[in-house]
Amino acid sequence: MNKDNFEIESNLNELTVLRDEILKTRGKFEDKLWREVELSLDLKENLVRYTNVDLKNIAKILDINKVSSLKKDNLAERIASLAKEKLEVVFDLFDEERYKLLHNIVKNNGVLSLDNKFDLDKTIYFRDRSIAFPVLNKDKYNIVVPTEIQELISEKDNIAYYSKIKHNEEIIKLFWGMTYYYGALTLEDFKILVKQYINYDIEDINIEKVLEDAAIYHEEFQFNGEYGFHIDVTDEEALLEVNKTNKNIEYKKLAKEDILKAATFDYIEKNSIYQEFYKFLTEVFEITDEEIEGLIVDLVFDARNNPNLEEIVEEFLSNFEFENDKELDFVVYNLLKFLNNTPQWVLKGHVPEEIVPKSTTVVKEEPKVGRNEPCPCGSGKKYKKCCASNVINLK
Repeated sequence: MNKDNFEIESNLNELTVLRDEILKTRGKFEDKLWREVELSLDLKENLVRYTNVDLKNIAKILDINKVSSLKKDNLAERIASLAKEKLEVVFDLFDEERYKLLHNIVKNNGVLSLDNKFDLDKTIYFRDRSIAFPVLNKDKYNIVVPTEIQELISEKDNIAYYSKIKHNEEIIKLFWGMTYYYGALTLEDFKILVKQYINYDIEDINIEKVLEDAAIYHEEFQFNGEYGFHIDVTDEEALLEVNKTNKNIEYKKLAKEDILKAATFDYIEKNSIYQEFYKFLTEVFEITDEEIEGLIVDLVFDARNNPNLEEIVEEFLSNFEFENDKELDFVVYNLLKFLNNTPQWVLKGHVPEEIVPKSTTVVKEEPKVGRNEPCPCGSGKKYKKCCASNVINLK
């Protein structure tokens, strides 16, 4: 084993150990969250099961003050007395998904019983707002909505509220989907872009808070009040700066259907270019479908975060061994074809082939000029040292 291979293997081992530690810690937290206790529909009874630190965090999220000196029982009492009032604001930020889930639990007498644990992050989201609590009881995993909160959910069962959360859902999904294609987006740019997809005034929506709260719940994008970005973006500030600098490039016009489709967990756009490259890999290499999909996902991730094409190609090729240069060239050709038709974040959702021709010199094919002949532009230099560098040959 050479030095480079040893370093790669060492790094992989370190990552594996780190991943296992994270999963172990997450597992311990989950076990603590799902404790065997009696079912209760009383809000305070559910709250007192948590630590003082947990309760203060809930109070902070709900904007309940004057709690720093309270002991646990008094703190739980204060949260329980103010929760319904404070949750009015939180419920106004919901999308249809969250409200429908809670409404269905209310119809089931406030308890959703499952054979397996409910999604950890969503469980924490609802618990940290004193909306619903995880309870393990008689080998069943239950999501419990206290009676006081059920009342609020039932009060929201009206046309006006449904209209509000429908608009919230559309705004959230449009922003989420745009971050998939554009990588990062300022709120100012989003407000301009979104107008072509909706027929209502976004000024009626508390858009900053809606997106901030949705980012916590869905965890597929992040938002800080001024800008947001897809969770796969590795350097959002650098990307935003590039997009700000590239004023000559407009954000790619996207179909609303495509944007909304991208607003789903772990979405991968499997368009015709994806399908073509997928088929090519299955025909050339003896690897599983799962391995192929993993390679393409990693390739798209690298291409969107790293504008250095040479590094991306080199890293992809390192996964394979080639018998000869002809085979290597064949793979490189198809790889470049895929990359040149993959939307780039630094190109505001455009694929390279849509942008590159606009900034390159188009040279007429006739008359053809030899690379060592004088350049027809009149510079006196050889063609290969002059205008030949502005021509991109696409085979």
